[in-house]
Amino acid sequence: MDYAAPRPVDPLWYREDGYWLRVSCECGHAVSKPVALWIKARRLRREMAFYELQARLRCIWCGRRAATIDVSRRI
Repeated sequence: MDYAAPRPVDPLWYREDGYWLRVSCECGHAVSKPVALWIKARRLRREMAFYELQARLRCIWCGRRAATIDVSRRI
């Protein structure tokens, strides 16, 4: 098991420094930003889990819920 890999139950603060969050919609729209920027720009609770964040996000192009999120050290 890869314990370094982000899990959906991880709180945002656990991956705040040096990690990027990529959100992709089924329509093809994708956004990639540092986790810290997502927290600040959206005024999110740092204790919020990634699965909770995924449930809140909507695509700005089509309005659907985000299909997938990916957290990594790379862009």
